[in-house]
Amino acid sequence: MPEANTNQSRPDAYCSFCRRNHRDVGPLAEGPDQVYICYECIRLCGQLIEDERVRRGHALPASR
Repeated sequence: MPEANTNQSRPDAYCSFCRRNHRDVGPLAEGPDQVYICYECIRLCGQLIEDERVRRGHALPASR
């Protein structure tokens, strides 16, 4: 699995989802084109996906 980039090179980085600064939420995972996401938003997205799968009656996929 590739190693995740963090905001260490961008002191002004903020989460592209909740718009909070890295100083408030801690390290951010960096995606392409300076898109960042904080751990709390990652957890929330994961929970939303899991809730939708349960609602639809689908099992979670096996981890890779």
